[in-house]
Amino acid sequence: MRTMIFVGLLCATLAAVATPVFELKDGTRVRGEITALQDGVYSVRSQSLGNVEIHQEDIRRIDYGTAPSGTADTSPAQIQSLQRDMAADGEIFALIQQLQNDPQMQAILADPEIMRAVSAGDLNALMGNEKFMKLFENSDIRAITSKVTGD
Repeated sequence: MRTMIFVGLLCATLAAVATPVFELKDGTRVRGEITALQDGVYSVRSQSLGNVEIHQEDIRRIDYGTAPSGTADTSPAQIQSLQRDMAADGEIFALIQQLQNDPQMQAILADPEIMRAVSAGDLNALMGNEKFMKLFENSDIRAITSKVTGD
């Protein structure tokens, strides 16, 4: 059940940050999906620019389309609805059950910093956490978020 709650929050978070806007120090704005973060370099897939790398030191701010507090623009009722929908979908539920034994998911669930950020809806903290960002590479997480967001 704990995994189901986390995946629901994860999907809500990922949907909220699907296309952040990077405002660079030189005034340039780049909109795109973050595909990786490694050694302070964001890999971003932009519809207009293709795949680009953005160095953290070049970024003035990242706008995730959230409230100024940095919390996700998703209400608890929306998250509960998403969790119910995921539990009712046999394919998604089976993927979530597989995640319960996944060592990567176990490490995430045991990480108090990540769980605090998820609970608070702190997108900046989540997107800056390499362990969390590695979830984008997990095939089960990709399958779940793709099915949930319709991408």
